[in-house]
Amino acid sequence: MTKLKVMRKLVLVLILCIGSKSFSQDQTKIEIGANIGLPVGDFDFFSDYGLGFEVNYLFTKGDKFEFGPSIGLTHFTLNFEGPEDAIRSYNILPIAVDARYYILEELSVELDVGYAIGITNVNGGEFYYKPSLAVALGNHLKLNGFYSDAGLYKYAGLGLSYRFNI
Repeated sequence: MTKLKVMRKLVLVLILCIGSKSFSQDQTKIEIGANIGLPVGDFDFFSDYGLGFEVNYLFTKGDKFEFGPSIGLTHFTLNFEGPEDAIRSYNILPIAVDARYYILEELSVELDVGYAIGITNVNGGEFYYKPSLAVALGNHLKLNGFYSDAGLYKYAGLGLSYRFNI
């Protein structure tokens, strides 16, 4: 499947998620978060760490389920030796659909699925997924542990986010 077809499908899914709000009577939330992680697998040979942030626009369905579009930016430092003009960092732009299920009021399992676009001129993009386990720290803060996979670019880490109702 070509990258253009993947992007078209992803845009369609995001439009459906946003459009589904017209059928929903439940609450809408925005969540803004930052994370830090360590490379996993073969990628740890190339990078020391990754830093990221993301914004989620979430629709609540009932007491236990949330979903919506997600967009972020992840920055990796690269640690291999090379010529002076070699690329020293790599950035990806994950665009995904985020789904969350609340096991308890303060504990949720989450999954982002989408496409990560390579911003740095190393890679065009990859299928992306990010499962995580999150714990609420009060009404607005959340701490999560995650594993992120975008092809070669895999990392695991911790994130902190702030959410507010619209």
